[in-house]
Parts: sequence; C-alpha cells; structure tokens
Amino acid sequence: MGGKSKGGNFERVICKQLSMWWTEGERNDVFWRTSNSGGRATVRRRGGKSTFGQYGDIQATDPIGQPLIDACSLELKVGYGNYSFLDMLDRSSESNERQYEKFLKQSVEDAKKGGAKWPVIISKRDRKVPIITIPKNMCQFIVKRYGRIEDYEDIHCGVSFYIDTFEKGWYCFRLEDFLFWVPPKFFIKQLWNKKIRRRNKDA
Repeated sequence: MGGKSKGGNFERVICKQLSMWWTEGERNDVFWRTSNSGGRATVRRRGGKSTFGQYGDIQATDPIGQPLIDACSLELKVGYGNYSFLDMLDRSSESNERQYEKFLKQSVEDAKKGGAKWPVIISKRDRKVPIITIPKNMCQFIVKRYGRIEDYEDIHCGVSFYIDTFEKGWYCFRLEDFLFWVPPKFFIKQLWNKKIRRRNKDA
C-alpha cells in the first residue's frame, strides 16, 4: 500500500473512531478528513485568506463536533517507518531535525493558524497501535478534572518528554487509553475555561 493510500485509510479509521467516542457509539460520521489534509487552508492562507475548520487533518462535518476542533488542531501521521520521540533524546548534537520534531513543529504551526487552543498529534508506526501526543498544559487540565491516567485500571501509563523548541513539554498515550480517560464533555463544556465553567455553574 502506497504512502498516500495508507495515510488516507488511517485518517478514515481515526475519524470514525473519534466520531464513535464523541457520540458514545451512536454515530461514526461526525468527523472527517479536511480538504487535501489541510492543504486547501495552506494554499488559501498564502493568498491572505482564512479557511474555517480546514487546518490540521480532521474537521467536524457536523456542528456537534466543532468543540473538539476548536480545542485541538489534529494532525494524523502514519507510514513514516519506525520513528519515535526517543529519536530526539538519543541523537547527537550534530544530527538533523528528527521526524517527530517535524511533526511537533507542524502541529504547533497549524494550531496557531487555525486558532485552536492545543496542537495534537495522532500517529501510528508500522505494525503498532495508534498513540496520541498532547502538550503538557492540556494534560495538566485533564489531570485536574479526571485524575492521572495511571490511576485507572487496565490501561497503560503515559510517557512524558521535554523539548525546548515548541510548547516545552509533551505527553504521549495510547489513543484507546486516552479516549477512555477523557470524555467528550471535557471539550464540549470547555472545562479548562474558567469563564465557561462559571457560566455553566450559574445556569
């Protein structure tokens, strides 16, 4: 299977998985691939034009999913061989930028362009399960609401790493564990936002 075909299939699988999580198993069509995997927004931006909901690799095709897209710019990566964030740890100082650094850089840039709060990467190495990489400040908000992921039974612990180029700290989790840990209401009710929390409490 070619790189583009593999990437397209991975995006479709993840979009359906996120849709099922978002709707508690009722629908698989809330999220879908952006136009040309975000390429349309990039081209229009060069001409000074913005493009709603088209940054990153996933968009909400139903308005009920828009809170996730507003919160996270989702980059999907697959088919790049056996890359790992560990490549950034054990490389020599003379080495070129590692593949995972390029992923992080792109996700940060797309989040800023699209106005999302957090850059997020969902990636899958060959013959491995998908993982999700989120910035440290996002993880901190989640822990305040739902506790540490390692406190839950039957799921794997996350891995944290630091890189001083962008967003400082990052955390990686198995995607299925993350979706078990964090419910959609975290994004729908914007539970990290003090003004939104106060408004919901007063309602």
